[in-house]
Amino acid sequence: MSKPASFVPRTDTDQPAMQQPAAAVTTLLACSEHAWPGRRAAVVFVSGCPWRCVYCCHPQLQQRTVAYQRSEVLDWLKVQRQHLDSVVFSGGEALGDPRFPEMLFAARKLGFQTGLHTAGIFPGQMAPLLAHLDWVALDIKTTVAHHDSLTGKSNSHWPTGFALELLINSHPNFECRTTWHPDWLSELELLELARELSVRGVKRYALQQAYLPEQMPIAPHPGVLISLSSIFEHFEYREALPNLV
Repeated sequence: MSKPASFVPRTDTDQPAMQQPAAAVTTLLACSEHAWPGRRAAVVFVSGCPWRCVYCCHPQLQQRTVAYQRSEVLDWLKVQRQHLDSVVFSGGEALGDPRFPEMLFAARKLGFQTGLHTAGIFPGQMAPLLAHLDWVALDIKTTVAHHDSLTGKSNSHWPTGFALELLINSHPNFECRTTWHPDWLSELELLELARELSVRGVKRYALQQAYLPEQMPIAPHPGVLISLSSIFEHFEYREALPNLV
């Protein structure tokens, strides 16, 4: 097995001349053990996101930038397929890219199991693709009361709620995940959010410790983690990781 490569980002200064319309792929990660729990996966980062979450760990991916042509991404995926069987599309928000379905279908044609990270911003675009996704991770940012102040957009909880209903009703292999810090979600509010998700039918839930470069990571009280593990059939607590996944 070849040694996994590290991040392969490209910037505007080395962007090639446009050969054909392409998805806004900005960064490629040859192997991650964190993007899809329990799997070693290649990761394709698709830039562009309409939200401006206050804790965003991918601010460089908020603007849409095409750094790789479609043929380059496919060639890269063919190399990764030699030693990996899974690929995760992350962002940014991949569902906001009109050419994302083409890239997803191409990955499946190569034999990859496919996963998606999404904030549920575009449930209408997600619905027809669920049959082509083997796993989905849906970001549940915070409670309805705090959602707009966190994302910077009005009524931003509505599309996420719709996306959650789509997953509950039609896709058994998904998890909800919340990136947590007490500055934007108290432990009591976190538990209330978790109970609401459980009542709605969520079985798998992950709490992710926020990574803020200027601060030491803050962990919830151990009792909170015990309570969360009792609410869901499958619960996982993930400590902060200073990387893109």
